[in-house]
Amino acid sequence: MSVAGQETSDYRRKFREKEPVCKSLSYESKAQISRYQDIFSIDERVRELVLRINALPDICTMTSCGGHPIPDEEKGQLPDGEFNVGFFIKPTIKGLRSLGIVDQAASNLDDQNIFIRVWNDSNNPNFVVFILTGRNCVEPSLLAEEIYTLGKVWIDGDWTARKFF
Repeated sequence: MSVAGQETSDYRRKFREKEPVCKSLSYESKAQISRYQDIFSIDERVRELVLRINALPDICTMTSCGGHPIPDEEKGQLPDGEFNVGFFIKPTIKGLRSLGIVDQAASNLDDQNIFIRVWNDSNNPNFVVFILTGRNCVEPSLLAEEIYTLGKVWIDGDWTARKFF
């Protein structure tokens, strides 16, 4: 076998042998840790938003930042006028519905300055994190209110009767 072929073979073997970093990570284990977070440790600007998201079924926040006048980049702080909330869902119909509520609320409020992106921070394809980001001084409390309003319709009410088209 040639040297180049040997390198390719070694690379494939190493890749196959790599164990997932978060092999045993589950929604329940991660949510259990997140649920015991002190609510007063959450930036005041995003506290209501974090609580509204956590009130939805099968969804759990794990990180948040409400923006800071002098952000500390080493701590991952955002500047004033921006915010983010990292969350994950249990892969259930309720979890997907909760994700849909957050996404629809963001779109209803300001689809140019509020958005959600997917971020897989592990080698576990069954665990992805969603990052809800607001910029240009969008007010997170208005987003929290819209999440609450949609939740009342889609969870407490008969969400299947709602017309979308």
